[in-house]
Amino acid sequence: AICRAGAEAFGLELFEYIGELKETNFEVESVDVQRARHKKYKMPVPMMNVINGGRHAGNKLPMQEFMISPTGAKTFKEALQIGSEVYHSLKNVVVAKYGKSAAAVGDEGGFAPNIQENDEGLQALVDAIKEAGHTGK
Repeated sequence: AICRAGAEAFGLELFEYIGELKETNFEVESVDVQRARHKKYKMPVPMMNVINGGRHAGNKLPMQEFMISPTGAKTFKEALQIGSEVYHSLKNVVVAKYGKSAAAVGDEGGFAPNIQENDEGLQALVDAIKEAGHTGK
């Protein structure tokens, strides 16, 4: 609520005001409205947990999480779309290679197939990305 009030007082969008606060080390009297309005901003890239290992998954996979981050997407919406498509393709890859029961989901939302080695998990992920048509994204 305080940041919204500050943004309104300076005539800035909320994200501009928060960015400007960071720029000024949170010194409100140093806020530069023109700098805030002309700065180029980037949306964060989502990271999605797609394969779980270890205690969180009940398997012997040494790595706890395999995550994807669609850094090649041009928008946040596109990044979410890519993540969703890869996740659904990964389900197909996991079921084809390890059976229907392998599509169980671990504590943190990723698939938890009975994979023994990290390389095996990475290969399943590479195959899913390729199947979804998002290689390089």
